[in-house]
Amino acid sequence: MWRFREISNRTVILLLTGMSIAASVGSLIVNLANGQSPSQWFQGWLQNFSTEMVGALLTFVLLQLIVEERRRREELSRAEHERKEQLIREMGSIDNGIAIRAVRELGAKKWLYDGTLVGASLWRANLQDCYLTAANLRNADLNRANFRDAKLVNACLQGARLFDADLQGARLDNAQFDEETILPDGSNWSPDVDMECFTNPEHPKFWRSKYPKSPAYGAERV
Repeated sequence: MWRFREISNRTVILLLTGMSIAASVGSLIVNLANGQSPSQWFQGWLQNFSTEMVGALLTFVLLQLIVEERRRREELSRAEHERKEQLIREMGSIDNGIAIRAVRELGAKKWLYDGTLVGASLWRANLQDCYLTAANLRNADLNRANFRDAKLVNACLQGARLFDADLQGARLDNAQFDEETILPDGSNWSPDVDMECFTNPEHPKFWRSKYPKSPAYGAERV
């Protein structure tokens, strides 16, 4: 299907030139038929042409500026989107150094907090020692992620999946959970859950995973 946006500037110029020539020839024929001399017609035509050309030029320049600005914004938006996706992939890395660098850049750009990470797939991410204070991780897949000694103060974990994740030493002060949040032991969060059983190794019921591939694997206190 033919699309207007596929027309090039050269095509537009040729179309406008052709229309101008056709209109000029038609005007000449009409005026000659009405008894006007060619020189009189040409003087009037030249005056009108110069005025219209200035207006057309200004309009063309303005349109070009608008189009270029829109194109620039679209390119910036596309580049930003691609960078976000790359950083999310890096944040989900099992390499702790890569994950930490990604978290730092996401934080510097405020992308930790603006919803960029909502629903993110960070399965098995090695986020040990990461600064995730106030991070918006709503509905994120954090299964088997390593949050050992991570800072999750004021983080949003509503609806997040933390099954088999290692929270040892993690700071969860004022972190936000809801009944859909899946905890490391597979249970759902509730207001009466003692989160220190996942974070504090001195807790009498400190939880450890039974699965060797879990970052929280170890002997569970009973």
